[in-house]
Amino acid sequence: RYGTTVEVLLSLNTYIENPDLILVGDKIVLPGG
Repeated sequence: RYGTTVEVLLSLNTYIENPDLILVGDKIVLPGG
């Protein structure tokens, strides 16, 4: 599903603070995994 605007902003913020983590939907996954 597509995240809401808030979820997208939180995902972007999480990615900026933790470049090794990518927030996908409701779960955080490691790149390549």
